[in-house]
Amino acid sequence: MGERSVRVDIRSDVLRRVLVGRMGEFPGLSADDCSAPDVVLSTTADCTPDDCAKLVESGAEVVILAIVPSREQRLAYESTGTRYVPMSGNSAELSELFSTLQPAG
Repeated sequence: MGERSVRVDIRSDVLRRVLVGRMGEFPGLSADDCSAPDVVLSTTADCTPDDCAKLVESGAEVVILAIVPSREQRLAYESTGTRYVPMSGNSAELSELFSTLQPAG
């Protein structure tokens, strides 16, 4: 199984630490600040649909956590090829998200 680099582009130190910590529980995922990651994980507050479009065009898989989800926002992000995930405090949902990012194999 290969490893996928995940850049966590989130300004909140607390949220970033929680996500990186949980990501460490999933083999094949590596938090990395590299300029060309396999996956970019961010929030609607930290990454606009236009920014996401550029990242997708560069070949990254982009996942946006929606702090306050809305239909209009979902459509704007999904139209760029970005995965839009409503944020919740549910640990099982976060585990499911990370498991879908793991490399196949």
